[in-house]
Amino acid sequence: MEYNIVYDYIADKILNDINAGVLINSDLARELNKYPIIDQIRNQVQDNHFSAIARLVTDEASSREVRLFALCLLHKYIRNNTFGPQVKSLLYDIWKQGDTEEKFHVMWRLMDFADLEEPLHNEMFEFVKNNKELTLSKTLNWCGSEDKILDYAVSRLHNQSFPEAKAWIYLYIGSLSPNKTEARTLMSKYLDCRQSFVRKVANEMLRKGEL
Repeated sequence: MEYNIVYDYIADKILNDINAGVLINSDLARELNKYPIIDQIRNQVQDNHFSAIARLVTDEASSREVRLFALCLLHKYIRNNTFGPQVKSLLYDIWKQGDTEEKFHVMWRLMDFADLEEPLHNEMFEFVKNNKELTLSKTLNWCGSEDKILDYAVSRLHNQSFPEAKAWIYLYIGSLSPNKTEARTLMSKYLDCRQSFVRKVANEMLRKGEL
């Protein structure tokens, strides 16, 4: 994303507050956990924020909105040799034990691990298909409106900070766009993807009558 001085200031303030143990308002956490401002905040996450962020994720005294916001901030630690294994274990536990809302949010962070096993990708694919309305609702909260869904999906597919194996979730998101012609074009581009599971999802989306 392009540099935004306002987002930069907000990101710095929020991360300092988190480290200082300042209580984050639930409504504020909900608004911060949206594209594009969340990208700016994640870009400014540092190693010294890890303990405070991880504490928010597991703190039952924190509101759901704050915990989900903190979950999103863990993205920065996925490829960190020090914190990565701890983050993966924490996320996996939430995926197995969490409720539907928690599962929806935690799966994004789990998919940031390039070595995530295909059976787990398949579990997540079945999960979003079985919770299509939730997926659409969260997507609209994230990107703003239906007409922005496809642009959002494409921007994520072109973002090299995400592993190629994660592309399937953005293809599925793209399939929710009302612009079915461009959605089909997008799916077609991934029929020869190096990742077998991404190819599988692209094929399945193209076979669906609604696309």
